[in-house]
Amino acid sequence: MDHVVNAHNRLDTPIVRGEGAYLFDKDGKKYLDFAAGISTTSLGHCHPYITDKLKEQSSSLWHCSNIFTIPEQERLAERLTTLTFADKVFFCSSGLEATEAAIKFIRRYFYSKGQAKRNRIITIEGGFHGRSIAAISAGGNEKSREGFAPLLSGFDKVPRNDIKALEEKINNEIAAVFLEPIQSEGGVYPLDVEYLQKVREITKAQGIILCFDEVQCGYGRVGSLFHYQNVGIEPDMLTCAKAMGNGFPLAACLVKDYIAEAITPGTHGSTYGGNPLAMTVGNAVLDIMLKEGFFDHVKKISKDLKEKLLLLAKEFPEMILEVRGEGLLMGIELATPLADKIISRPLDKGLIITRVLNNKVVRVTPPLIIEDEHVNAACNMLYDLFFKIKGIQFIVNLILKLCGLHKDKEVISAADVMRNMITLHRSEGTMLQQDLDMLSSILDLAETEISQIMTHRRNLFSLDIDRNKEELIREILTSSHSRVPLWQKEPDNIVGVIHVKALINALREKNNKAEEVDITQVMSRPWFIPESTPLSVQLHNFRKNRKHLAFVIDEYGALQGIVTLEDILEEIVGEISDEHDLHDI
Repeated sequence: MDHVVNAHNRLDTPIVRGEGAYLFDKDGKKYLDFAAGISTTSLGHCHPYITDKLKEQSSSLWHCSNIFTIPEQERLAERLTTLTFADKVFFCSSGLEATEAAIKFIRRYFYSKGQAKRNRIITIEGGFHGRSIAAISAGGNEKSREGFAPLLSGFDKVPRNDIKALEEKINNEIAAVFLEPIQSEGGVYPLDVEYLQKVREITKAQGIILCFDEVQCGYGRVGSLFHYQNVGIEPDMLTCAKAMGNGFPLAACLVKDYIAEAITPGTHGSTYGGNPLAMTVGNAVLDIMLKEGFFDHVKKISKDLKEKLLLLAKEFPEMILEVRGEGLLMGIELATPLADKIISRPLDKGLIITRVLNNKVVRVTPPLIIEDEHVNAACNMLYDLFFKIKGIQFIVNLILKLCGLHKDKEVISAADVMRNMITLHRSEGTMLQQDLDMLSSILDLAETEISQIMTHRRNLFSLDIDRNKEELIREILTSSHSRVPLWQKEPDNIVGVIHVKALINALREKNNKAEEVDITQVMSRPWFIPESTPLSVQLHNFRKNRKHLAFVIDEYGALQGIVTLEDILEEIVGEISDEHDLHDI
C-alpha cells in the first residue's frame, strides 16, 4: 500500500474474493466474515440475485445524471416511503453524504420558515455520523476530531441517556436532535427506549426535528427494516446507507413532506446519487429482505448469537465486562483495551471481527444470512482465543511476580513489553543468558500447543487393568514411572491412572496382600485434553486442578499421547530430573 494514503488501519491480508459469509485471500484461505464490511454486506458477499441484477443493468445504463427521471430511482423511493414514516427520499452514495444532507435539510427548513437563527443541532456524546468537517463537528471521538480545528459551530453535545442534560440545552435556537439509536462506533450502546420516547415527546412539543442516524443499525440488522420500527418511536428524518447497497455505494436521507418542501432545485444535489446501477442494487436488496421469513430469521439467529456471547462472558468474567447490543449488532466490552489483539488473533484462525471505543470493545456484525453453523464456528474461535489469553495472563503474572513487579491486567501488552525487554537485555548483556532464555521460553508457551511436546501414544508405557492383579501390581512397583496409565480391552482405551505412592499406601493398609487391593479404588480418573491446548493454558490448568498428568486427544476423541507437568516445566528451564524416574538416578 505504498501509494495509498494511510487513512485506515489495515489488516495485512489481501482479500480477492467473497462468497456468502466468507472472504478469501490470494492464497485461497477462507475467512468467516463477522464484520460484514462494517455492517455493510448484510446479504453476504456477491449475492447471486444482486449480482445478476447489477450485470443486467450495467449492460443498458450506468449513469445519466439527475436531470433525467430514473425509473429504478422512482421505484425505490416509492417502496421506502411505503415501508416507513417518510414521504420523500434523497439518494446519495455514502452515510456521510446522508449526514450532510440531513444537516442541510434541517437548517434549510427553518430558514424557509423565516427562522434562520434556529440552526443549532443537539447530538449525543459517543455518536458517530461520518468524517467530514460537519460530521466530526456533530459527533465523532476525540481522535477523529484532533488536528481539524476550527470545527464548525452549531452543535451541542449531551451525555448519552441523560434527558435532563438534553432538556437544559433546549432554547429558541435549537432546530433538531440528531442521534444514533444504537451507537456503533461509540462502543455498541443502544440508547434506552424510555430515553428515546422522552426525546420524541420533547421534540414534538418544542417543534424540533428528530433525526435518527440508522446507517449502521438500520436495514435489517436488528430484525426489522429500521430500528425505530422495533422501538415504536417515529422520527421526522432518518439517514441510512451501508447495507442498503450490500457493498455498492448507496445511501439515503428519508424525510417528512414538511421538511422536503424546503428543498428546491439547486439547494442540494449529488452527481452519483440515485444512479441507475445503485438504484437497481437497492431494489434488489429490498427484494430479498422483504421476502417472507427474512426478518424472523435475523431475530432468531440474533438470539442464538447473543446467548452464546453471554455464555462466553460468563466463562471469562475477568476479561469480559459486558456483552451488549441489539440484533446482529453486538459488542463485547473488555476489561482492558486489548481489542486490537483480540481481532488480529482470530484472523489467523479465519475469523474477521472489528474493534471500537478506544480499543475496548470487540464489535460483532455478521451478515444477516448467517446460519447456526456460522455462529457456532465464530463463538468457538472466540472461546479458544479467550482461553489462550487466560493462559497468557497466568504466565505473565507469574513472571511479574518473580520479578517483583505489580500484576498487570493488560496481559498481551505486558507480554509484548516483556519480549522487548528480553531483546534489550540480551543485546546489552545485562542479564545471564540462561535467565533470558528461560523468560523467552515462558512467553513462548502461549504459542506452543500440547501436541508439540507430548509423548506420543506409541511410546506410552501403560498396563492392562484386567491382567493378573499380583502381576499388575508388581509391574507398577518395579517400573521407572511415578504414575502409570491403565487401559482396558485395547491400549488406546485409557480407564485410569495409578500413582505409585497411592498404591504403596493401599498395600500397607492391606498388610501387603495384593489380592485384597481394589485397583479401581486406588486409581484416579484419566484427564483428557485437546491436542490444540496451548502450553500456557495447560500449565495453569495443572496448577488449578492439582494434577500432574493429562492424556492428549484429537478432535475426534482418539488418544494421541500424554503430557505431564514436568514436560511443560522442561520447556521453560530445560531438562529436569524427576525423583521418581529411577532410570535417571
